[in-house]
Amino acid sequence: MLLARTRIITRLVVGFATVLALAGLLGLVGLNNADTLARINDQLFQHPFQVANTTHRITEEILLIQRDLEAGTHAESRDEIVKIRQSIDQHEANILKSLNLLRDKYLGPADDIDALRGMLTSWSYDRHEIFQSLENGKHGEAEATLHIARRQTEKIEEVVARIQAFAQNRAAGFNEEAKNTRDAVTS
Repeated sequence: MLLARTRIITRLVVGFATVLALAGLLGLVGLNNADTLARINDQLFQHPFQVANTTHRITEEILLIQRDLEAGTHAESRDEIVKIRQSIDQHEANILKSLNLLRDKYLGPADDIDALRGMLTSWSYDRHEIFQSLENGKHGEAEATLHIARRQTEKIEEVVARIQAFAQNRAAGFNEEAKNTRDAVTS
């Protein structure tokens, strides 16, 4: 009845205002969903892939150290040993930088990073022992310790691979969450 008494222009204005309000509400919901997708996408790229890249760098540095250790046991002069040791120190510094980034970005258990750091520290002592033996002319002892260091390298690489696998699984989870959100928004 009230509607019948109002003028046509008033009814059109009320109807148009209602359509505009609904369109605005729909736009706000769309923006909110877009923000959710952007957040999920940011997580997808910022954390797991940075962790994966960092673990690749750590693995590379470990392999370079191992290569230098092998070369060190065959070094013929003290100068060669010093150069190789300096190279290893640089690689170790790079690993420590990467570990700090891993500490900040890794979304898994912090114990994984602590275990890796502990293993790297133990490995560092063995490397020091190798160079002490080389400097004292005890190449046989250096070779024996190098064998131990190789086994430690394999264990370290296993921990790095576990961290990397966790990061990749986390990335897959973020990707799945983004797809589910996209599907919810588009349906």
